[in-house]
Amino acid sequence: MTATKWLTEQQCSELTGIPVGTLQDWRGKRVNLPYSRIGRLIRYSEAEVDDYMKAQQVPVKQSA
Repeated sequence: MTATKWLTEQQCSELTGIPVGTLQDWRGKRVNLPYSRIGRLIRYSEAEVDDYMKAQQVPVKQSA
């Protein structure tokens, strides 16, 4: 069993380039990135952040 790596809000922001304020707004609306709350602490699963970013990829056509 692999241990989950948990990211702080700041680490998640640095990894994705998504501003902290946007992450906070999304949490308030309960949209986009899933998160965990432990008391007052907010943590993001690195694997779920990675999955979210991959799901946002836009396919491009290969030029000949």
